[in-house]
Amino acid sequence: MHTPAFTHAGGIVLRPCQTGADSHEVLVVRPTSPNGDQWVLPKGHIEPGEEAPEAAIREVLEEAGARCEAPQFVGHVSYRAKGEDVVCAFYRMELTDLGESEEDRDRAWLTPEALLHTMPFPETLALVTKVLATEER
Repeated sequence: MHTPAFTHAGGIVLRPCQTGADSHEVLVVRPTSPNGDQWVLPKGHIEPGEEAPEAAIREVLEEAGARCEAPQFVGHVSYRAKGEDVVCAFYRMELTDLGESEEDRDRAWLTPEALLHTMPFPETLALVTKVLATEER
């Protein structure tokens, strides 16, 4: 199967559920053009000379204030936004520190159930579900 050239990269960052449930929460941010209660994974453009995993780590830090490491490719989504064809690679990564984001965006940790009602993109949600299934084993 041909892997397309990635234009964007983002991260799937998990933490153990804070309610004590045997599950995980997913780090999300508000989209740049807010639409109700929607949340998205932190992601953005891959800069010239930058590799997709590096871009994913940078974007998660800039958008969510989360320092991460050990990116592992989990899949990609393709879509069209603002007249641009987007091919976004997503990486599961390990959180090492949580600070302030460089962008003025709300962030949250959502349970898988909450994501079903607030993440507008089924293809992205499928990648998160795939990562959560691996974690829950």
